[in-house]
Amino acid sequence: METRMAVSRKHIKWIPCADPNLIAVAVDLVRVWPQPFVWVTSFYRAGDDGVHGTVPIRGMDVRHYGTRPGALAATKADGADEAAKYAASVNALWEYDHKRPNKVVAFVEDDHLHLQVHENTKRR
Repeated sequence: METRMAVSRKHIKWIPCADPNLIAVAVDLVRVWPQPFVWVTSFYRAGDDGVHGTVPIRGMDVRHYGTRPGALAATKADGADEAAKYAASVNALWEYDHKRPNKVVAFVEDDHLHLQVHENTKRR
């Protein structure tokens, strides 16, 4: 099965403003994701103090549970457990920042999988 990333019109216009490493991390997630779609739920947020508000954009959220295509599980808890496995697969490929080895590029946050990069993010 081939997995595709589903990006709404709201978010797609910001793709050219994304950090190239964020796009590469997202592509790696698509490669390990077991569902036909990865739903991007948040990308650029004007005024955000974190990675979602930077240009280049360094943060992206994808849904990990629910009833729409791309859902990993029926419940938030089950989805979080499964999503954590795919986050670990992506984190094995990427180092967020060599100066802060405790930080990762992918982690579960509430009902979504959060992807983030830093200017020091590198493929392992």
